Parts: sequence; structure tokens; C-alpha cells
Amino acid sequence: MSKKMMQAGVLAVLGLVAGGALAQSGVYVRGDLGYAWADGAGARNVRSTAIPQLVGTVDGMKDSSIYGVGIGYRYNPNLRVDFTLAHRGDFRLEGNDSAVAPAITYNADVKSTAYMFNGYWDFKDASRSFTPFVGLGIGWSENKTSSLRYVQPGAALAGQGPGGKKNDFAWQFTAGVSFDISKQLSVEAAYRFMDLGNFKTNPGVNSGTVAGVPWSATVDGVEGKLRSNELNVGVRYGF
Repeated sequence: MSKKMMQAGVLAVLGLVAGGALAQSGVYVRGDLGYAWADGAGARNVRSTAIPQLVGTVDGMKDSSIYGVGIGYRYNPNLRVDFTLAHRGDFRLEGNDSAVAPAITYNADVKSTAYMFNGYWDFKDASRSFTPFVGLGIGWSENKTSSLRYVQPGAALAGQGPGGKKNDFAWQFTAGVSFDISKQLSVEAAYRFMDLGNFKTNPGVNSGTVAGVPWSATVDGVEGKLRSNELNVGVRYGF
């Protein structure tokens, strides 16, 4: 899926380039670094015929760094588009299911790779070296979750359940400002709201120990939201 999304995005940008005014090339490449402040995950059990993995919800999601690259095309001083690939590898579901007593603490690593097609409107003014802009993007995310680990100290319970992967629709809104370093080189700083869809774990065998005694059971999967408010710094180089 990731290779197909990357190929489709690059071909879409190249198609736009071919359909644009080629007298003056507007092709550019970009690189980005950023930080994502995660919203509450709202992770809950996905109902099936098995034993619930969660009785209540787990909301805690730790933040993540962001690394991205892209290729784009500028049509005119105001309109540009690009295809980007960005990886967020440090999300971590972590929190208590307080619907049971004593509370069970859960944690799992969540990694997301997003393939986005974006459009921007630059509020260009030739008399200044900086340019405010806004943008919207749609695309696809691959959200991978590690084994869901848990511990319940009061009951001497510990173990882990299956991880999982979910491909989902993603969208983003961004607003920022870019600075022209030269005719070809620009840097930008931007706020972004990112909705990466949902993450999940698969139903399967949950294994662990109770007071040191091994046990296992087939449990439901868990699903939650993956959304973040982000600060991004990028560099664009035009040809």
C-alpha cells in the first residue's frame, strides 16, 4: 500500500507539472522536521464474541517527532501543490482503564506514516521577503501498533495482547509563513492540525501472569483516534 501511494502521489504531481505552464519550471523539493502534540486517544474495546481487552477507555497518547520529505509544483505566485511523506514514530498509548478496580495500566507504541496530497495558497507580496500561507491536504495513513502491554499491580496481573495495523483516510489543515532566502531557497514555519484516522490492535491471544502463574485467553481488539496539533519547520528548494 505504501509503495502504491507514493507512486500515485509522485505521478499526480508530475501530471500537474505536465499540464502547467512549462515556460518557467515551478518544480520544488522539500524536507520537514516537526513535533506533534497528540490529542486524547479514546482507545476502547472493539466488540466481538471474545473477552473485552478494555472495559472502559484509555485516553493517554504521548507526543511524537515528525520527519518528512516531498515534491511539489508552483503554478503561480499564489498557488502551489505537493505530495509529501511524513513519519511520526514516537506516539505511545499510555494510561489507565479505571473502569476496573484496581485500575489496569496499558501502553503500546504507535507509529504512523502519512502520504498526503496538499494544496496551498500563498498571500504573496513582492515588496516583502516573507509570505503567509494556508493549506489543506488529504491522503492515507498507515498506523502500526505494537503489542498492547498491561499491568494491574493490585492484582499482581501483567501481560500483553496482540498489536495491529490500520490503513485509514487522513487529512490536514496548515497555516504558516515562509521566508525567501534566495530565488530558489525558502524556509517555512507552520502550525498544522493532523487527523491520521484510527489505530487498532487485532483480536487474538492475550498472555500473561497472575501472581506469577501463567495464563492466556482470546481477547477483543482495541481501536482509538490518532490526531495531533503540530509545529513544523520546512525547507523548499525550487528548480
